[in-house]
Amino acid sequence: MQLSTAIRQRIIELNTENNINLNTLSTNAGLTPSTLGSFMSGDSNDPQISTLLHICEGYKISLRDFFDSPFFDNVISEKDNELIK
Repeated sequence: MQLSTAIRQRIIELNTENNINLNTLSTNAGLTPSTLGSFMSGDSNDPQISTLLHICEGYKISLRDFFDSPFFDNVISEKDNELIK
């Protein structure tokens, strides 16, 4: 699975667990809805680590907790995926 896909899946999972939507997450994280929406729609594939930190703050979890998921067990970068094709 590509890293960006794994991150999106983890956000969806955490939203479900926390019973929130992307707008609530963006507010909690101090991000604009367009920043989060752009990534979640696939318009942007490489969120900055500071953006991920804000997302974690929105969930009140650490980066370690965010990445502690089977989604990240076998990730590849988008660049590696292009080499495979």
